[in-house]
Amino acid sequence: MNVNVTSSGILFGLTIVLLFGILHNLHVLVDQDIFSVLEECFSFINEFKGLQEATGSGGRILIHCYQGVSRASTICAAYMIQFLGYSVDDALECIRLCRPQASPNYNFMKSLRVLESHCVGEK
Repeated sequence: MNVNVTSSGILFGLTIVLLFGILHNLHVLVDQDIFSVLEECFSFINEFKGLQEATGSGGRILIHCYQGVSRASTICAAYMIQFLGYSVDDALECIRLCRPQASPNYNFMKSLRVLESHCVGEK
């Protein structure tokens, strides 16, 4: 598996799990090409959402990277664009409400714009 998907208890300890209700996390590694693992990320998120709907359970997914600025926000924005119909700008505005420092780097922004145009073209 290219994306480090683990129990949040392993990475963050019981305190974080209890405080934030995080049941699963998706850790995007520094040396990964984000756009090569998007489908894997989306599958993980959708599988978790399906489990929540089927069981009626709550919980959250933590999508994180080393600094929480570029890679994690790119994954979140890409998901919002592809599955929720957001534009790049609207997705980032929404993400910044919770994480003001979210700022995909130049190349990630270019790729998000390509994804956006592809998703708009499918509608």
